[in-house]
Amino acid sequence: MSGFLQTRSAEWDVRDAALQRLASLMQDGAALDPSGADFAPQLKTTVSAVVTQLPDLRSQVARSACNTLTALVARVGDHPALDRPMRES
Repeated sequence: MSGFLQTRSAEWDVRDAALQRLASLMQDGAALDPSGADFAPQLKTTVSAVVTQLPDLRSQVARSACNTLTALVARVGDHPALDRPMRES
């Protein structure tokens, strides 16, 4: 899934579906275990991929990216690993 989100070169509908699926996984608690050993690197990769989609000209993709970030923050909370990737991107 993250392969589709690393760039904006994939078709917009594929990226939108990936963002929606990721948001759904976040809401269900099935993605990114904050107690996992490799959580910080996974979080940074995920945030970078989602933030890459924010300036997309398709409003549906941008909206899905915002929804995914909202679900991510709701799941992770105020985690220190979340701040830096969002600031850098």
